[in-house]
Amino acid sequence: MSERSLRIAFLVLAAFNLALGIWLFFFPHSFYTTIGAFGVYNRHYERDTATFNLGFALGCAGAVRRPSWRMPVLAMSTIQFVAHTINHGIDVNAANNSWAGPVDFVSLGLAAVQLAGLLWLLVRPTRVPA
Repeated sequence: MSERSLRIAFLVLAAFNLALGIWLFFFPHSFYTTIGAFGVYNRHYERDTATFNLGFALGCAGAVRRPSWRMPVLAMSTIQFVAHTINHGIDVNAANNSWAGPVDFVSLGLAAVQLAGLLWLLVRPTRVPA
């Protein structure tokens, strides 16, 4: 991947995580009623989740200009998305609204695949022409 493409990818990841973290932290009940309605609402746990997203946002923002951060930040983000997808797969029918479980599971899974693909592109050895 080109340097420009990598910077854009990390900017997108940073913006996504920042927006999600802000939503979860400042408007936790809105997040819960919109897409996070699993079990009983707990403002503290919604805000706890925000801290992970805000941390990933800062890591991704740092990786825009620091190439040495890219692989570890992307690996952590990929692991988190895979684990999050598995958790939603376990609870796919436990959402308080009928559509959230399957939609969350599929969207998280697609994001995990995209992150894993980007990680693969980042770590694969480059071929030197013979």
